[in-house]
Amino acid sequence: MSEASLLPAPPFARIYGEPLIEIPTDLYIPPDALEILLDAFQGPLDLLLYLIRKQNLDVLDIPMAPLTRQYLEYVEMMRATNLELAAEYLVMAAMLIEINPLFVYPDGRWVAGDAKIVTDDNALPRQTALEALVISRSAAYPDVARKNEHGFDYVVVDPEGEIGLLTTGAGLSMMLIDELHAAGLKPYNFLDIRTGGLRGETRRLTQVLKWIGEGQKVRVLLVNIFAGITDLGEFSRLLVEAIAAAPQLKVPVVARLVGNGLPAAREVLAAAGIALHTDLDEALAAVRAHLSQSRNGQD
Repeated sequence: MSEASLLPAPPFARIYGEPLIEIPTDLYIPPDALEILLDAFQGPLDLLLYLIRKQNLDVLDIPMAPLTRQYLEYVEMMRATNLELAAEYLVMAAMLIEINPLFVYPDGRWVAGDAKIVTDDNALPRQTALEALVISRSAAYPDVARKNEHGFDYVVVDPEGEIGLLTTGAGLSMMLIDELHAAGLKPYNFLDIRTGGLRGETRRLTQVLKWIGEGQKVRVLLVNIFAGITDLGEFSRLLVEAIAAAPQLKVPVVARLVGNGLPAAREVLAAAGIALHTDLDEALAAVRAHLSQSRNGQD
């Protein structure tokens, strides 16, 4: 007998973290429903990353043909086992499908008594039924509805926040929020304005400034933009116009810009009385100074 044959069989499921080696005989759920573990992949991207890791691929040189074949094999396997929920999981670009309770009839049919579904917001344009739900119940899903209507992400992270943020890039924006928290500062909002979508118009910027102006405790606006293809001179011109179009936001502006068109941006902002910083520490020092002045003025 080989050494490999002496090893225990791997569990085909885990219940509350405990391995399940054999299918229980008293299940209400049909036993074949356990052949696919829905929580193994949290959506199509997670499945793709699993296949990349499994093949030990170089992410800079990924052969997509074999990965695509394996991906379709997984989808076909789900289809073959008649797991309709698994199919919906992929089709809906779901990140989470949680059903509790699940009512199962003796003939194998089932009905979800209650469910929680989390989908990728970027997939809404392809999910007309979900998009219609978000639009009709925008009060229940304000952040998703806002993104669906305006095309960018804006979330109030702290209604008591003192620093309004005008930023681009989701990762960089979250990192900035973390740095502000670490420095003992209180950001008001998260924003990924997506400067590539401005297209020479101030509409997005004006709308964001109006939203930030609704913050009762906001005392300063921090603009933090890393520009690649975006021209910072053009962006600065739009920013100055948007500030003029949103008079409800009456707070000092600190701008930290890095990238293409910096000299032109400096000239435009200087004419509007806004100092431009390229170093984050310098920008945060300016933010602290404005906060201190604002607090002293209220004392």
